[in-house]
Amino acid sequence: MPPSDDRILGKLNEHQLEAVLQTEGPLLVLAGAGSGKTRVITRRCAWLLQQGVAPENILAVTFTNKAAGEMKERIRGLVDAEAASQVLICTFHALGLRILRKEATSIGMDRKWSVIDDEDRQSLVRQVVLEAGGGQGNVGEDFGDFVDLVKGRGMEPMEAAQAAGPMKGKQLLRCFRAYQNRLELMHCWDFDDLLWLPKRILAENPAILEKYATRFRYIMVDEYQDTNLLQLRFLKQLASVHGNICVVGDDDQSIYGWRGARVENILEFDKHFPGAKTIKLTRNYRSQGAILSMANQLIRNNTKRKDKDLWTEAGLEVSIHRAEFPTPEVEADWVAAHIANKVSAGESPGEVAVLYRTKSQAQRFEQALALRRVPFRVMGSFDFFKRKEIRDCLAYFRLLANPRDNGALSRILNQPDRHLRSAEIEAASKLCTEQRLPLLEALLALAEQGALNPRAASEVKKLRTSLDQQAAALEQARRGAIGDVLDQWIGLSGYLKTLPVEAEGLRRNVDSLMESVRRTFERGDCESLGEMLERLALDGSERLGEGKDEGKEGVSLITLHAAKGLEFNRVYICGLVDGLLPHFHSTQTRAGIEEERRLLYVGITRARQDLILCGFRTRRTKGVNEPCKPSRFIEELPAELLEVEGTPSAPQPDPEQDKLWKSLLDLVKG
Repeated sequence: MPPSDDRILGKLNEHQLEAVLQTEGPLLVLAGAGSGKTRVITRRCAWLLQQGVAPENILAVTFTNKAAGEMKERIRGLVDAEAASQVLICTFHALGLRILRKEATSIGMDRKWSVIDDEDRQSLVRQVVLEAGGGQGNVGEDFGDFVDLVKGRGMEPMEAAQAAGPMKGKQLLRCFRAYQNRLELMHCWDFDDLLWLPKRILAENPAILEKYATRFRYIMVDEYQDTNLLQLRFLKQLASVHGNICVVGDDDQSIYGWRGARVENILEFDKHFPGAKTIKLTRNYRSQGAILSMANQLIRNNTKRKDKDLWTEAGLEVSIHRAEFPTPEVEADWVAAHIANKVSAGESPGEVAVLYRTKSQAQRFEQALALRRVPFRVMGSFDFFKRKEIRDCLAYFRLLANPRDNGALSRILNQPDRHLRSAEIEAASKLCTEQRLPLLEALLALAEQGALNPRAASEVKKLRTSLDQQAAALEQARRGAIGDVLDQWIGLSGYLKTLPVEAEGLRRNVDSLMESVRRTFERGDCESLGEMLERLALDGSERLGEGKDEGKEGVSLITLHAAKGLEFNRVYICGLVDGLLPHFHSTQTRAGIEEERRLLYVGITRARQDLILCGFRTRRTKGVNEPCKPSRFIEELPAELLEVEGTPSAPQPDPEQDKLWKSLLDLVKG
């Protein structure tokens, strides 16, 4: 075998090799936890290139930019780097945006539109409901869900309206039309438009559909169990010519039903893609045998799944510990003491994770670890890009990129104070609706008519002049200088003067943002302001390379949902009581219970060597102590593998230091 082939196909087990070489027709790769699914996708891409397939004919789709970037790097290490760089590896929404940018004119749109984020979408939804008179009959509460059903999950508007009933359905449809009209007026797309509109373009234009379906002769999809109905239909369109689609996923790790993911997509793959072949990857390269035995026995209790058991060549000698405590506070204290003992003995805190069902559980572990001076990081905690001062600056950027973006202008209209009165803003909003004008144009029109107070009229005109000047400067700036133009724009806006002098943290945050922006353009990560804003909208967890506390050494505190895809030597799964895991919101249906069981399965399979399952007997809710039952899933675990853990002696924090450390923790969190 030639060396290049050996580099691609070497070190693959029998089933991985079969999945890589099976390049024609629909293929489902059921990849259990830790079975090397990313290796299969990257080697398959490399093998196609090695066999002479043109890079532009290969498409790999995943759910995060980080995952896409890692795939690209792995493929570059296997084949010619230039060819590898030409393979399109991206997220679903990035693919949809690419199609939308090129084909928007086919549905009467131009390409120079902005993407609004979820928070701005929610604000627009509330505004539209009020203006469209949708507050009656609980439409106001239901309209956001209606938009999600239609645009996020692929249901036809009329179908969704009929399901709501005649009266409410009419109101929802009226609000939906008003919402879409408002987006069109602003020249904005919401996040779901990035798939909803491309699917519509492909459905309404057979020539465009054929162009993309012919181009992407080989399609690969990662984490297929996380796809929703709209993504399934989109993939069926793209695979309609050749049918060469390979999806990789694990039905036992489908844990995002609450945001539209359908486990049925992977369970019924052969129904959607007739003639599909299935290959199971069951050899686990991560966990000890006892951990896998426990995970296997737990997940067999689910009825909606493909039959498979994980196995490993590692032994069964590792025990799984179970510990139960009087209260959540004692649980957190014991876990922190147990970790502190291990760290004192030389264990790396970066190889330890504390997993829990809800974010609200994190605080107790933060405090307990801080008291013992054990370093930790709360992964998936408050997003830097959700801070008010950061969103304000981004609104200024969005306005510069798209002066019609009413959401951006509304956010910063009186930051700094431009002396606009509430009645004047309402009048401008009314003019927007009546004459389909952008908010800035409506304000300028009122200023010309003398309908704004003199100071406000002057400030609005000044804003327009400054905006035009900076837009011209941005147009002429070389890529590396775009950050300087944006820095100047924030300075000229007067926004920095609105930050309290004593609020040094807010100013530091703005400085950090501007430094990240400058580095982004200097490194060539983005070519334009529009591209940077699209990147921020497309992947909020990886904005401008911020990541999830990467590079920090410490115990990981993380929700079970956010832990998917990660692995640690030692894992504590905490709060194993009914009402938390399974969560009380999910216990009313079998589907809900099965997804919660899959969530625990994901948590168990994060552990390489040691697993500790924790719970408590009572917890305080609304000022009342309530008894707690152990999670019903505990009874489904193999008792012979569970070792009941007492409360071992552990170094306790110095009582005299408690107050100091709590104060320091509050200071850090503040």
